Amino acid sequence: MNQETPKLVETLSNLSRRLRQLISEIYADNLGLSESAASLLKVLSQEEIEQRIQPKWTQSKLARELCLSESSLCTLVERLRKEKYLDRERLVADRRKTHIRLTAKGSRTVDEIHLIEQEFEEKFWKHLSGSEDIAVSAVLENVVEACDECRLEGDTDRRAA
Repeated sequence: MNQETPKLVETLSNLSRRLRQLISEIYADNLGLSESAASLLKVLSQEEIEQRIQPKWTQSKLARELCLSESSLCTLVERLRKEKYLDRERLVADRRKTHIRLTAKGSRTVDEIHLIEQEFEEKFWKHLSGSEDIAVSAVLENVVEACDECRLEGDTDRRAA
């Protein structure tokens, strides 16, 4: 019996691997950071821009957002803290919890990340026509939303079991 490989899964997996490798190389070559480290810094930067009084991110939520295990995130946070990109402080309201925030070095690095990403996007879009880049962006945003919905459905199914 000859079954065709599902094209969507194959194509998305291939795209994911290639993009992750390419982006990882760009961050490593320019900043000496992993893709996960750069993503963590960007997420924390966004929280600070929004000036949240209560931290939005627990380490569990950050791990899920970044598609990392909690232990991998903990290791990453500790490494970035030692390299002075992050500070960790206990919450006054609940001393068992910590808040992670960017240092000045971390904030400067996020600015560099944005410049690197802008350069990458300019190079990337050169390979597509003007109308394709708009269509690709819209489709990819929809794909991300569909993935999030599938993930939420899976969480619901696991909780029900």
